[in-house]
Amino acid sequence: MQVPQTRYATAPGGARVAYQLVGDGPRDILLNTDWLSSIDLMWDEPRYEHCLRRLASHGRLILFDKRGTGASDPLEVRDGAFGVSLLDGIFLWILGPYVYRFWLHQDVKFDATCFHVLLLVAIVNSMWDMGAVIPMSVNGHLRIALLYSVAAILSLALAWILLPGLGAVGAAIALAAMDGVMAVYVLLTGLERTKDTMKNFVTSLFTLSGFRRALQIVPSA
Repeated sequence: MQVPQTRYATAPGGARVAYQLVGDGPRDILLNTDWLSSIDLMWDEPRYEHCLRRLASHGRLILFDKRGTGASDPLEVRDGAFGVSLLDGIFLWILGPYVYRFWLHQDVKFDATCFHVLLLVAIVNSMWDMGAVIPMSVNGHLRIALLYSVAAILSLALAWILLPGLGAVGAAIALAAMDGVMAVYVLLTGLERTKDTMKNFVTSLFTLSGFRRALQIVPSA
């Protein structure tokens, strides 16, 4: 059956929100999906399509993609996310050793190299984990899961090689390598889906406005 035409409504601020209209009837039925959606791709799933057609038989069905998902314009939150991650990293880099020693009552020797590598792992992991929202919103779950599985296996192999010579630091490096692979994939996929460029992305990370948004707790009215 023919897929409905995707249209765009302009939200306050100029952002475009993608929506579709299906069917006709005396009442409007607004389908508010979970936090991820793609109105263009949901029709590729026969069972989902059957459900949507049944809903549309009772009235005019309105489908839409939330900002930052599917065909709607992306949310401009990457600057803030990077700024928060950077500030958190600096905070832990400075105070982390003291927290570690206090927590373990100095019973375990502090390994600064291992700590710093694991700190890098935590930051990179959080960034690709948050960035995965974009490929997941267009049903990229399977590719992410397969890549994560392969990267985890290779990470274990790398850790097995590095452990004899580097100990725990070697295991931390293996984790960093795995998260680095995931971060690159998620970044490139996100740029492709949002039709952005690497130059614009890198430039936006270091703009002053990005750090201002990172420190802004409550948006202005």
